[in-house]
Amino acid sequence: MVRMILLLVTTVVLISSSAARSDHALTMHREIKLSGEKLVKVKMEFGGGELRIGKTQGKMLLDADLEYAEEKLRPIVEYSREDTIGQLKLSMKGKRDRIGWKDFKSIWDLRFTEKIPFSFDVQMGANEAELDFSGLRVKALNIETGASKTTIRFNCPNKEVMEELKLTAGAAKLRAERLGNANFKQMEFEGGVGSYTLDFRGHLRQKSRVDISMGLGQLILLIPQEVGTKIDASEASLCAFSVGGFEREGTTYVNKNYGKTEAELVIHLECGLGSINIESVSGKGGD
Repeated sequence: MVRMILLLVTTVVLISSSAARSDHALTMHREIKLSGEKLVKVKMEFGGGELRIGKTQGKMLLDADLEYAEEKLRPIVEYSREDTIGQLKLSMKGKRDRIGWKDFKSIWDLRFTEKIPFSFDVQMGANEAELDFSGLRVKALNIETGASKTTIRFNCPNKEVMEELKLTAGAAKLRAERLGNANFKQMEFEGGVGSYTLDFRGHLRQKSRVDISMGLGQLILLIPQEVGTKIDASEASLCAFSVGGFEREGTTYVNKNYGKTEAELVIHLECGLGSINIESVSGKGGD
């Protein structure tokens, strides 16, 4: 039986005096206490504005500061628990197609505990996002972003094995840093018309597969020299392709450490008329 966790919420309404904002700012603070959860599944729908994810220094499961321009964009925080599994949903009050989220600016600052594992399903529209998962225990991560500028970070090793890491980006600028620290088994990246950087430095601890599908965008891959890596480019023949630090065997590229390290990257590329630049970089970083 699902036990609903009732949240005691204090909502503060402020009128912004900042010269940088001409509208009235509504602010809201949310806290959810830890209560024996073994896993929390987070589903997030964020329309437009600024989104920040990080780690809380306190004892709360979630510590959030939410700012929004109008009542019709009021954030909705829903939390329930079944046994030891929590379900957290964060969304906006209005319907995206009716109110045009991109015309309004919201700021969500979300801080999660490091004490329990999470799975994240994040859907974003036109926004700027700083998603720092450093120190969080992440078992699964799915991020879909529209016309946005997004940075994803794993500055220290994830303590959980991530079964799947999935990133989907449209007309966006996206940079994912220290993905080697994410501790993923399988990763999927799908890019459209945008500029993307995937940095695989970090402490890779297992054999990991990466499937990349590109349209007309530009992609940079940063591959640590220390990690044995094989790249299959058999489905990237139409793509402008640049590779440094790898030996070519037909449509396959391998670095000097491939087959010599316990942790490996196996990357499959599928590309239309875009461009891919692969750089071999020194140092694992973020160990």
